[in-house]
Amino acid sequence: MFSPDHTSPLTTQLHAASRAYTQKHLYTFPAAATRSEEPTIPSPSLFTFTPDPTFPSAPSTGALTTFLLLLEVINALRARVIASTALDITFSLQTRHAVPKLPQRRLAKWTRYLAVAESRFSPPATPPTTAPPLHTLLLLLASPSTTSHLPWAAIHAAIDPRTLSYTPGAGAAPDLLQELRAFETLTLAEMQSLALEGKHASAPTVGVEVQALDRFAERMGRWGWVWSPALGGTFVRAVARWMEGGRGDDVELVARCVGAWREGEGRQGGEGRCLCWDCEMVRDVAEGRWAGAGGQGGEGDVGGVAAEGVGEGAGEGEGEEEEKQLRTVMRTVAYYRAVETVRRPGARGVLLPVMKEEGAWGDE
Repeated sequence: MFSPDHTSPLTTQLHAASRAYTQKHLYTFPAAATRSEEPTIPSPSLFTFTPDPTFPSAPSTGALTTFLLLLEVINALRARVIASTALDITFSLQTRHAVPKLPQRRLAKWTRYLAVAESRFSPPATPPTTAPPLHTLLLLLASPSTTSHLPWAAIHAAIDPRTLSYTPGAGAAPDLLQELRAFETLTLAEMQSLALEGKHASAPTVGVEVQALDRFAERMGRWGWVWSPALGGTFVRAVARWMEGGRGDDVELVARCVGAWREGEGRQGGEGRCLCWDCEMVRDVAEGRWAGAGGQGGEGDVGGVAAEGVGEGAGEGEGEEEEKQLRTVMRTVAYYRAVETVRRPGARGVLLPVMKEEGAWGDE
């Protein structure tokens, strides 16, 4: 199979074909009959917290998967903060004198939330052994010196992947968002530092490392790797590229997980690689990670991507095999997109879909 990159016309063709294929099949997957039949994404097999002895300096797949889940939890927290009307009152962002425009007000709420979290943060004397409160964990993630010592297994146990809720360990401090919704919990110093008094007061500032982590969480949310069918393969390739000194979001993920990332190193580059679900699945199939998975049925072009357009000069047998491989890619991506569509907040209470039977794909 071809190797996807940002500049290849075949990559563009794959993206267009896969989008069309997903749109056609997105709502055709049957729902699970019971909760026990629902797919578990990410796969439980990824939550192995023992480092590979071959690469002892690299993070375990369990740590990487938990890190990605945690970034999704942070993204969900940001959404709750900016949607909270109670925080408009707490932070005096809605007064008779001046009502900031909605986008600015939302950003101001999140900035002030982070500022309070920073003001209450004290680096622990020893590494935590239980899952810390979420606002504390956010600050620990922003510091390379503490990230590598986080209790990833305990943090994993604290996250519900379906709802992206987080339950810290016993004895943890109260949830900061709940506290801030109650105005009286703020100290006078916090009120003054957060510009809660006086409509002309300036907005608080947040540390560079925290801002960078916040931006990184948003990027990871856009990639959506933690919900991807190729997550395990993405990790393998990311670790290899990190050890080779590569650049890109996948390398930054590994470096941040082991506390080896330093702001200012730069993340641009990526060697022209597209890291979307489709391209990562193509790499997985080409590397034999999906051998024997699906890929049967249907004739001719696969969603508009002709086999001969993928492998120039391939023999008839090779072309048929590539066609099956591309069908595997697009079927799998379409299914995982369908699961993600139902899993997103707002679709709670609905059972997740299961994969279609082989004969249920119709004419593809």
